[in-house]
Amino acid sequence: MIIQIYSELILLKLIKNNLETNDMEKRSGNAVTIGNFDGFHLGHQSIISNTLRIAAEKSIGSVLLTFHPNPRLFFNAEDKLIYSDQRKKKVLESTGINKIEYIKFPEVFSLNGQDFIDKYLLDIYSMKYLVVGDNFRLGKGREWDIERISEYGTIKGFEVKIVAPEDYHGTKISSSIIRDLLRKGEISTANIMLGVEYVSEGFVLKGNRIGTRLGFPTINIVDNNCLLPNGVYKSKVFSDGNVYKSATYIGDNPTISKTERKIETHLINFDKEIYDKYVEIHFLKFIRGERKFSSEKELIFQIRDDVNTIKFDFETEV
Repeated sequence: MIIQIYSELILLKLIKNNLETNDMEKRSGNAVTIGNFDGFHLGHQSIISNTLRIAAEKSIGSVLLTFHPNPRLFFNAEDKLIYSDQRKKKVLESTGINKIEYIKFPEVFSLNGQDFIDKYLLDIYSMKYLVVGDNFRLGKGREWDIERISEYGTIKGFEVKIVAPEDYHGTKISSSIIRDLLRKGEISTANIMLGVEYVSEGFVLKGNRIGTRLGFPTINIVDNNCLLPNGVYKSKVFSDGNVYKSATYIGDNPTISKTERKIETHLINFDKEIYDKYVEIHFLKFIRGERKFSSEKELIFQIRDDVNTIKFDFETEV
């Protein structure tokens, strides 16, 4: 499923580029999709591939509308999201959609469904097709459902394309489900639903070199958006085009001296300093939860055991 969706997106991007080169003057209107797209999971990818396919088949443009801030943050339903604004922008721009617009949510949340369709989707974006998931709703209080939007489309001259949800072992994939999985440390299942690996990213900071003193030097970043619970994870680090196998600890160092929550990553078989570099830490597997140890010696034994466990896991990957 993951390979199928990504292969489809690559193919549709090639079709889209060909249309841009040869048929721009023939276009009239757009296939539009709307959503928060937090995490850009398999369901989101399917919606995008359908939007690109319709645009290619009808020789029209493709538009993606998303909101800033995410409505769940605006209404205080969440304090963290799967993707930071920066990562979301990077991922959406890689999809091949012709135009990506970030609508200021405070300016539109009070609009009813008809006004939003008229003032945004039709007047500004010349919508001919609306491509959305089966639970899509629009307007203040989510008052307009798919049926009502479709009925209005017959009057205004646009069609609604409903994309069936993706599921994993009978569970419908959604951003809410994935956020819950990440908060519980169920990273392997979350990654399957995302179709990619969950990532924390940031600039490498100079730390207090506790890891070096203990025999396991680390790179440290602060990511206040990280949803994962404190603990140890199998991971990979991406930096300057290189990929490093790694063991990552998330926490506040309860054994040594309690500090702010950091992400500390030991790069396996790597002993160079990469301060101030921008890195991506891809989380692959939960190893254990955070513990407070009775001594530094006990902590060192546990770190060595964690690193060996992760090394063995990498070596035995199929």
